[in-house]
This record gives sequence, structure tokens and C-alpha cells, in this order.
Amino acid sequence: MTEVSTQSSPTKGQQFDHSDADLCVACGLCLPVCPTYRLSRDENESPRGRLSLIRGLASGQLEPGQQLADHLHRCTLCLACESVCPAKVGFEEQMSRARDWLHENGHWSYTLVEKFLLDSLRKGDARMKRVSRLARTYQRSPIRRVLRGSGLLRATGLYMTEKEMPEFADTTEFAESYPSVLPEKGRVSLFKGCLQNQTDPDTLPAAIKLLIHLGYTVDLPPTQTCCGGLHLHSGDHEEAEHLARKNVGTFAGANYIIGVASGCGAVIKQYGHLLGDDGEATASAYRDITAFLKESDALDAAEFSPLPARALVHEPCSHRNQLKQSKQVYEILGKIPRLEINALPDNEFCCGGAGSYSLSEPDLAFRMREPKLDALAELRPDYLVTTNIGCALHLRAGLAARGIAIEILHPVTLLARQLLVKDPNVDTTCPDPQTADMV
Repeated sequence: MTEVSTQSSPTKGQQFDHSDADLCVACGLCLPVCPTYRLSRDENESPRGRLSLIRGLASGQLEPGQQLADHLHRCTLCLACESVCPAKVGFEEQMSRARDWLHENGHWSYTLVEKFLLDSLRKGDARMKRVSRLARTYQRSPIRRVLRGSGLLRATGLYMTEKEMPEFADTTEFAESYPSVLPEKGRVSLFKGCLQNQTDPDTLPAAIKLLIHLGYTVDLPPTQTCCGGLHLHSGDHEEAEHLARKNVGTFAGANYIIGVASGCGAVIKQYGHLLGDDGEATASAYRDITAFLKESDALDAAEFSPLPARALVHEPCSHRNQLKQSKQVYEILGKIPRLEINALPDNEFCCGGAGSYSLSEPDLAFRMREPKLDALAELRPDYLVTTNIGCALHLRAGLAARGIAIEILHPVTLLARQLLVKDPNVDTTCPDPQTADMV
């Protein structure tokens, strides 16, 4: 696949602090849970192997060549290794420092699609709306069928990228605030994210509907922007910090910042580390909506219509290993009578979604996804529930390729559908994503 690299001359000697990497005792407990090692059986593709490479890079013993960069690039940052590490090695921090250094010194490369995505996210919501409109136009036009049949996509290396591209929806124009339907319990700010509105028209409206019917006024500050996660994981620390500062300014003074995407939440929770005291208040105010609903007891007084169906819960790595709040998903879904809820088998292993991983490492991403698809093909639930938009899109594309019809949705979407509203004048269905009238 065509790549675009930055150009710079690396400095010599020790380049960054690698003291955390020195904590690794090479016990090997991380090997069975590492998705890339499980596929390759290559020590360089394991957490302890990557830590050795990082030590060599930081000390100047290893040259920062493409092969070394590739080994670090192929890590999904699922952090399953951190969860089992007896020495408590800060693997994410070490990987972040190494990727930052490689990026700054011109040794980190991007596919053209990755570069376009990162640039679009950098330029904010207006740019993403234009990208979304162009994508919708392409997907609904005959051009798509012509290109797919012409062989041009394969010749340019874009065949799998185009095939995996999510269906872009007509985006919702949200109001800046939605008042509580009930006597107000509190006020919350909703973090929209950068791709949720374009690729998932249901979750944000469902979250607003659920919150206002539970007694919360919901604010959506219009100046919020991308969380910075894709830039942070790609070594562009400067741009990640820039986006984080914009969000810190936007949400200043908010008591609660509610998010629906666990990947974004895992990044916002790092704002204190990323920005110091400037980001700590935002990080402390952030709550994943599933945790907020559980911790606030907001669902205790709510009633839900029975749903005789089976749902499997996919636990994204961001929710399981970073936020460490997967159990709340099961608990809030348990409020729906007659809904059978079980875990998707092998939730401890990464599905390969991992942000933009399917754009940069499609072969590995697809291989990581196969066991999940096999389980879904065998179990055939009515719903697959997940809190990560990237994982949802990745799994949805895989199911579509197999011709398997299983609805993938966020848990709040299912809750909002089943919510019983006692006021007969209030519509109980999920709001139309084409409008901003959420009540």
C-alpha cells in the first residue's frame, strides 16, 4: 500500500525515558493475551519483545529503521498485557514515547487513507461533515459499482479499504441543549466524538432521549472536537495535545461529561497525564454513559418494556482494559425484562478494530476478527452490543461480508428503544436522526 513518510534526521544517544521498560522481567505472561503474538509467534510481535526494542531504541543500541517501526506499528494497544503484568509495566506509556519519538524523527509512516483521516479529524467537525457528504454521495451513486467491478481499487491497493468503509448516514444537527422531561436531577454535557454522528445515527439521539427522560438536562457544546486518540496512538503527540486543549476549554466547568464511545473515553481519561493540571478536571468529570447510569442509580425508577431476545456483549479493549468498566454494560441491560444477556466468547482478545488499525494493518485486523465472526455465526444472537464505534464498524463489515444479519448497536440504543414513558404525550420511540427534536 502506498505510504507517505515524514523526513527528518534522528539524533543519537538516549532519546526518551525508558525506565518503565526496564521493569519488565520477561516472565511471558503477556504472550498468550497479545493478539499479534498469537498470530505470528514472533517474539518481536509480543509485549516483552517490543519493550526490548524500545529499550534498544531509547539507548541508541538499535537503529530506528523501518523494520523496528513496523513491529511497534503493528501493536493494537489493546493493553491486555498491562492487565496481566505482575510487574505493572506501563506498556502504553512506553509505546507512546517510542511512537512519539519515531514520528518526530521521520520514522513513522502512514497509508494515504490514514493520512487523509488524521488530517480531516485535525480540521474539525466542518471538515468531517464534508467528508461524510462526499462518502454518502459516492456510496449511493453508480460510481461505486463501476469502481468495484473495474479492478482499479485492487490496482491502487484500496480494495479492502473501500470494502470495509462504513455506510455514512445523514448526520443529525443537534441543538446546544435538551431540557430534562422530568424535574431536573442534574445537568450533563455530552461528548459527541468525531465519527459517531457520521457512521451511527442512533446512539447519540438514544443517549439524549434516555438522559432527558431520566431527569437530566443535556448540553452539547458546539466547539467540542475529536478526542485526539488516533493522533496520540499514531505518534503525533503535538496534535493530540492540541485537540485535548480545545476540549478542555470547551468543557470547562462541566460537572459531568458523558461519552458513548469507550475509545474516546479512554483517551479523555488520560488528559490529566497528557496536559497536567490543565487536563485533570476534564478527565475527572468524564464518565462513560454505562458507568454513569449505573453509578447514579438513574435507571432504578425507570421502566422498560420486555424484550424476548438474545444479546451478546462485545467488550472493547478500551472498555475492558483501560476504563475497566465492562460489567456495567451487563448490569444496565439487565433492566430490560426477558432480555437474555451473555458475553461474546473470547472477549479478552482484541477484535482488530483498534482505531485506524484496519486501515494500516488490514490483514492482521481481519485475522483478529475471524474468531469473533465465527462465534457470531454459530450463536446467531438477535443483537450484538458494544460501546466502541470502531469495533462496531469493524465487526459490522465482517458480518456483512459473510452475509450474516445481526444488528450491532450501543447498549443505550437498546435501552432507549425499550424505555416506557409514563406521560402519554411523549413519544416513546427513538428520535428520528434527521431532526434535532429529541423529545
